[in-house]
Amino acid sequence: EKLSFLGNSYSQTIGLSAKDRIFSMLPQSHGYGLCTGLLAAIASGATLLLEPAFQRQRALVLLANGAVTVTV
Repeated sequence: EKLSFLGNSYSQTIGLSAKDRIFSMLPQSHGYGLCTGLLAAIASGATLLLEPAFQRQRALVLLANGAVTVTV
């Protein structure tokens, strides 16, 4: 119930929708990464883009080509 509340609260606050693509550069094991990435994506139906490790060039490509609408 608390996790659902956190995901819904964040997704509603920033206006996430199923059309959004969230690029999370934070670990999902971290509270902020979990809430703003995974839980917000589940609550809103957004797509969550995860990378096994942060790579600056890969992040720049995703941001430059419009594949991302939200970055956390």
